[in-house]
Amino acid sequence: MVSLLAQLAQARGAQLPPIRDPGLESMMELFVEWEVQGEDSPLQEILSWCNAFLFSRPVTSLQALIDNRGKELFEVVAALASSGSKTSAGKARGAPEDKEQKKDDFKAIVEAYEHELNEIKMMGGLVSTVVPEYLLARTPFFRLTASMGDSNFMGRDKEFYQNFHAIIHKASWSVVLHQVVRLFGVNRVTPQAYSQAMLPFKTPAVAAVRSKPVANESAEAEDSKEHVLVGSNVFSIAENLLLKWLTALHAMVYPRENVFITEFGQLADCRALASAIVSYVPSFKESLKFSPSMPAQAGASSGETKEGDDRFLSNARRLCSVLRDLDLPWVPPPDSLASGRRRTLLLLTLELFWVLPGYAPKETIKFEGRLNAAVSRLIDLKNPSPKHVTYKVRIEGGEFSAERNLVSLPPRGNAQFEVLHTAKFVRPSEGRIYFTSSDRAAPLVFRLAATVESFNPTSTVQCETPLYDMKVVDVAFTNPFPDDCVFQVSLLDPPAGEGRPAPSQRVAKSSDGGNVTSWPSLPARAFWLRNGRDKSKAQRGQPGVIQLVFMPFRLAPQICLVLLHSDQHGEFCVKVMGTVRLPRPNETLRLTADNRRTVTKDIIISSRNPHLERARSSVVEVLGKDAGLALFKQLAEHSILSYRVEYTSPHMTGPREVVVSDTAGAAKAEGDAAAADGGKGSKLALTFETKGPGKYGGEVVLRGKTDVRVIALELAVQPPGLQAELIFSCPARQTVTQDIPIINQSANDWTVQAHLSGLLSAFSGPSSLSVPARSRASYTVRFRPMLSGRNEAALLLSNTTTGDEYKYTLVGVGEDPLSEDTILVECEARRRTIRRLQIQNVLSSGSSSTLSVKTDLACLTGSSNVRVGPGPADYDLAIQSAVGGTFFGSVTFTDETSGQFFWYLVEVRAQNPAAEKTIKVQTPVRTAVAVDIMVSNPTNEVVQFEVTLNGPGLLGEPSIRLEPGEARPYQAVYSPLVPGAAMGSVSFLHPEMGEFWYEIDMVADDAPPIEVPPVIADVGGEGVLFNLPPIENLLDRPTIFNILMEGPGQSSFRWEPPSQRPAPASPARSSVVGTLELDSLERREVAFRYQPGSLEQEEVRIVIDGNEAGSWTFDCVGRGRAPAGIVKRVEIAAALGESSSSAIIFTNPFVEPVQVAASLSLRVGREDGEGHEECEGFKLLLAQRILDVRPKGLVEIPIMFSPMGLTRHICFLHLRSSSTSRYQGLVWTYELFGVGESRGSVALGLLRCQSRGRLRELIPVELPGVAWSDADLPKSSQGGSSGVKLELVFPKDSTGAALSKAVQITLERSKPAA
Repeated sequence: MVSLLAQLAQARGAQLPPIRDPGLESMMELFVEWEVQGEDSPLQEILSWCNAFLFSRPVTSLQALIDNRGKELFEVVAALASSGSKTSAGKARGAPEDKEQKKDDFKAIVEAYEHELNEIKMMGGLVSTVVPEYLLARTPFFRLTASMGDSNFMGRDKEFYQNFHAIIHKASWSVVLHQVVRLFGVNRVTPQAYSQAMLPFKTPAVAAVRSKPVANESAEAEDSKEHVLVGSNVFSIAENLLLKWLTALHAMVYPRENVFITEFGQLADCRALASAIVSYVPSFKESLKFSPSMPAQAGASSGETKEGDDRFLSNARRLCSVLRDLDLPWVPPPDSLASGRRRTLLLLTLELFWVLPGYAPKETIKFEGRLNAAVSRLIDLKNPSPKHVTYKVRIEGGEFSAERNLVSLPPRGNAQFEVLHTAKFVRPSEGRIYFTSSDRAAPLVFRLAATVESFNPTSTVQCETPLYDMKVVDVAFTNPFPDDCVFQVSLLDPPAGEGRPAPSQRVAKSSDGGNVTSWPSLPARAFWLRNGRDKSKAQRGQPGVIQLVFMPFRLAPQICLVLLHSDQHGEFCVKVMGTVRLPRPNETLRLTADNRRTVTKDIIISSRNPHLERARSSVVEVLGKDAGLALFKQLAEHSILSYRVEYTSPHMTGPREVVVSDTAGAAKAEGDAAAADGGKGSKLALTFETKGPGKYGGEVVLRGKTDVRVIALELAVQPPGLQAELIFSCPARQTVTQDIPIINQSANDWTVQAHLSGLLSAFSGPSSLSVPARSRASYTVRFRPMLSGRNEAALLLSNTTTGDEYKYTLVGVGEDPLSEDTILVECEARRRTIRRLQIQNVLSSGSSSTLSVKTDLACLTGSSNVRVGPGPADYDLAIQSAVGGTFFGSVTFTDETSGQFFWYLVEVRAQNPAAEKTIKVQTPVRTAVAVDIMVSNPTNEVVQFEVTLNGPGLLGEPSIRLEPGEARPYQAVYSPLVPGAAMGSVSFLHPEMGEFWYEIDMVADDAPPIEVPPVIADVGGEGVLFNLPPIENLLDRPTIFNILMEGPGQSSFRWEPPSQRPAPASPARSSVVGTLELDSLERREVAFRYQPGSLEQEEVRIVIDGNEAGSWTFDCVGRGRAPAGIVKRVEIAAALGESSSSAIIFTNPFVEPVQVAASLSLRVGREDGEGHEECEGFKLLLAQRILDVRPKGLVEIPIMFSPMGLTRHICFLHLRSSSTSRYQGLVWTYELFGVGESRGSVALGLLRCQSRGRLRELIPVELPGVAWSDADLPKSSQGGSSGVKLELVFPKDSTGAALSKAVQITLERSKPAA
């Protein structure tokens, strides 16, 4: 098979002589193979990798590296030698100089190349096949060989070099490039670096099983199934560590797979590379899930095996997409990965080895908050480098968010980044935040962990029930989500720290330290879902109801959280607070006793709680059959129960503790029939301290660890006799009753006789009453006074069965009578109306009498008296109201003989009179028109009318005063704010002359639009700020104005809010772009900014609408013009000897794409793109100078600044539109102002002087890079752009403020010694 080198020689018509140096031949063969591949050559991929990780300046091709005599390569060698080596190569040194006066000194150049090759060899580089002369270009090479005095070089003839010099020359440089990559890239992988890379996993590397051992490995390695790092004749230690690293990570991601990676060709399917990414960034696991497959069989070439394999290519494309998402500095072509190109796979593995550990979270940021509430945390970011760094921000975790996706850090500066978390679910949530940069800055990764500490209920439901009672609680909620939802309902206990409900008044504190109902077997829960229904449906924004069962077993406040869960939208909860009252009394024991001061009674306490027994079925329902039966079984096993006893009545006393045994019966009173039959139980002796006959009630509360009981008691002490006084009070001719209770505790029926004496016309009652045995009845006394005054009588109740008598003195007070009726009169103002009343003499039923008539309403008139006989009499009441309205008063009829009276309530509803006239008025909004209304005074007295104006925009004086016989107009002003039609009125009111009014028909027309003077601005610039004519809030309250824009040019006009916050972007059609609040009577101009999007005229209509305050319409016209002058001035600072970068952001102002060509120049007018190399210190970091910018899009143009000294550097960046569109030839110019700074600071030391004294001290300052001249000192202005400025830095506190006023600095230079 003819080699590619022989084919090339044959094509050139040359004969390939035998090459005695095998290294040279293989080097030439490999380079020829790469040359054939062109742009897809592995050499081009190595160069792009070096641009990302090694070179300080980008190198586009091998020829560019050769043309620069390997300067970038030898700078890398010099940097490593200066940092770690003590040889002569440790001096920082670049490529050999090729100055004009040394062009023919090729021997010195060869010696410099030889020196660099020796440096590489000393560091372990394999460059023995590279002869220094091979690095020379063609002309220097043949001149040098000719000067050696020999016709051939290294034993070969001149024709060989003439035919193959280019191949040897480029192949030699490619070998040097490979060795530099191996030394300074691959060989940095050490066991220590491997341990550091595996540190985030905190576990030893996972051993995997190999399919075939690597050559030259021992049998022990085969048995241990681990990588052998030392002794391989195929891979170096660093390469073996990379293979081991990939094997370990792949085993962690796929622990069931038996994969052992022994060479880089196995990575063609990208699964192991994907495992490495997933290990450090788990969020890409789904994106990088590839089916298992090995790229090649043993002995087969990976390139041949995988050629045309679409599946491998698909995997490679997905992998490269993830690499770009991670902002990795170098992303290889997918074809190189899928074809199994080993160098490419090695370089990518090396990049992942160094970059991926940086994606392990540095620390955890915790969020602790409330459900559905936002919690923010600030991340402090620091930039220790002297360069400007911009991070792209990516957040994983659906509940985490941030307002920004970019954060910029100035050189050696700080910044804070806010992260928000809104807990949609109760469960803990996790995420990660990634800060990645394309400025070679290491990524920053933080783990985000959020927990819900408080549930933030949307509402609270209160409920209460006695202990052991079941109550159904309706829990209402409203669906807060934007969709109809079917919620999963669950009940939760509140977390620690949640508030507890206030106890009910009946919940008394226990005296035993809170051990009531503390038995562990009692259910701690008090709420359950009714019928186990754990789902509830609610429409968007509509209410829903969940039913709970509230059945408490512990005497304590109960709280529950009802959690509603939606998989799609989140969770929210409703808080249910239950108040547990004392249980209802087990029973009520009624006891009787004679009239004694001390009464003692015994009651028997049962061992079973009747309420618990009655609630057995409910307990089994809520707890479940097994748990419910187990509870009652455990209660039955308690043979001895101890209770603390409390007495709610001050008349009851007894033991403070009682012990109940299992042999006790139901609680019965002593002497009861059941107890007489021999029932046994624990007795509780009660003592009643009575104060005489009557009933004494109260409750005995038994509190124990297992249960609580309440026993109600009622003791009736029989009286020997009773005498009392009953007092009645009610209006005359009304009735009131009083019941006298009679309680029969005996076994016989009672008959009670009643006898009334005294004023029987006012008091009445039944003559007798029957009271059955063991029951009660009431004797009712009725009091109905006919007249006001005092009435007395006596009542005697005699018990014919027992002989007891009860005497009562009855005292009744008749009060003034109530209104007999309400008379409603409806009339019209200023018109007389007659209402005839029928009067019934309620004071005397059989005789005639004359009644006087009085009223307290001025508008009522009538006869002063009326004669009333036994029947009804007619009375005419005249009503004439001067004004409209509703008036209340009374008409009283009095018997002059007895002084008694009766009266009627009168309600007059007088309608307003008809309008005198309708006046029509019309005017545009925000203009005033006067309305004159003639008013006259026909009387002989001074008259003052109160004036009432109704209607929007209608104004005037509140009153008008007229002299006798005077007539003059009243002027009302109509000044509308809102267009439209409305009806108003002007009313004149006088207490004697009455009311008259005029109807005003008001029409407000729209105001014409206001023409704003045209605005002209440069396209692509910051625009022009202009003010609209002022608007004013004429209302008596603050008002919100909506700002709207409509028209084709609205995207070029932007409202500038007073708060300097960015206004929202204008949509494609009319909408509200902002709101503005004006105080009452405030007048303000509204500012807008015009940034043209075209070179043609643009129109927009701006409407400022204040609803009731009115609206203003402005027609604005803008025109864009070609940019002229400086668009923006950008300042870049960098330390001497270092570089700093900044980005110019250019926004395409047009609605169509444009192409711009970027160039640098020293003059403003030079924008032809040919002068960018003249700008000392500035450099464009663009791979292509022609940039495509999408419509309204933006592009970043990176600029690198490397100061040559402590001077000012000025340069101009020109962006010239070079597309074929109608906007061709536009030029945007940015002024770049670079400032060189000193690397360090100078400590002034300790300066000491007395207060109010003066101290002058000279401090030597050495500033490297400054060319001192007399012109610079002491006035820097004489030195032009090279002036030196010193700055004092003070502490940022009160001390620093005082020092800044006391210390001054001037720059001087001492003359050098002669």
